[in-house]
Amino acid sequence: DLQPADAGDTAAAWRAAVEQHPNMLAEPALLGRAGRRLAPTLQDGDADVTPGPVLLEQLLDAAPSFAPASDALAAAVAPIAAAWPTDRRLRVLVFGAGGLAIGRRLLPVLPAGRFDLVLVQADEASALQLSARFAAQTDVRVVCADLLASPVAEGLAEQNFDLLVGVFALRTSADPLAMLQAAVRLAAPAAPVLLAEFAPAAWLDLAFGAAAGAWEPAATVDGSPSPAEPAFAALLQAAGLQVPAVHRLAGALVATAAAPATLRLAQQPTAEPPRR
Repeated sequence: DLQPADAGDTAAAWRAAVEQHPNMLAEPALLGRAGRRLAPTLQDGDADVTPGPVLLEQLLDAAPSFAPASDALAAAVAPIAAAWPTDRRLRVLVFGAGGLAIGRRLLPVLPAGRFDLVLVQADEASALQLSARFAAQTDVRVVCADLLASPVAEGLAEQNFDLLVGVFALRTSADPLAMLQAAVRLAAPAAPVLLAEFAPAAWLDLAFGAAAGAWEPAATVDGSPSPAEPAFAALLQAAGLQVPAVHRLAGALVATAAAPATLRLAQQPTAEPPRR
């Protein structure tokens, strides 16, 4: 436990927290950042509270609330990679935040010399930083692309990937369902889809801004929140994913599912033609 500090000396309390629990630095840093931006957000309507890529990487790579989910994704990939046919390359697409965290975890479990790992980053600066970190890995490619815009223009062909790994991609998206649908269209028929996402929490609303609400659990009759797992599973099914299984791990939701057997099922629904 933290040793008590002078109640008026917040700097001392911060130093004590860092010294005694260095692996928990990301969470208080995230909350501290949100606290500093709270007043301008309330006064001026500034909704841009999403943390930068460096802090996100720290959060997803080492924070006790979320790093176990990154570990779980890599553990789920391992048996898929081990069983992959030796005469085929395993094509893996990773989208979302934490590209460095999940990339480092996947490299040891992917079949050596027989994989193509594509890390998608929406932010150009993040993509450049990630490219530099994996520059020595010839089987790793970093792509700067907005999946909601035109991923095909960046060489991400539909039904081209044998495995999809989504890493905390939906919580910060303005349209989580559309984001997931766009990613699913890149998966080969019936390809495994593995996802880790932030579980609903009030402090995350403060740190990231109000969630889009796609898997926010509804209140029960007595006013308490219902479990988030069914709501998240419903989102995956709405995106066309098959047999989703969702469980909570620390501060995250981890899901396994399969891409649709045909591309048509994964596409966003089109408007009904006008009746004559």
